[in-house]
Amino acid sequence: MKEDDNIVAYFQHVDEIANTLEGLGEPVDEKTIIQNIIRTLPRRFNPKVLVLEYSANLDKFSKEELHGVLIAYEMRLDEEEGTSHLETSFTASKKTNKDKQP
Repeated sequence: MKEDDNIVAYFQHVDEIANTLEGLGEPVDEKTIIQNIIRTLPRRFNPKVLVLEYSANLDKFSKEELHGVLIAYEMRLDEEEGTSHLETSFTASKKTNKDKQP
């Protein structure tokens, strides 16, 4: 995962890879997927990963639970930085619409 990627896009990418592997006859268990996701997260997620590793039993964690936790954490990070992906998208589309007006 790149530093500027968001969690939703990353999980979609991981799902595509897992589905491709299963289509090729190489099933991947959820525990392996979760371990790989946690290992490949950018540094900005390190505090959350540490908490998850030490407080939660990751063997009992589902991919959906991890997804929800990471989305919530990413939203908090965006709020602290004063930006969000939705605000940025809205601002960009608003500017584009203004440019189209005569």
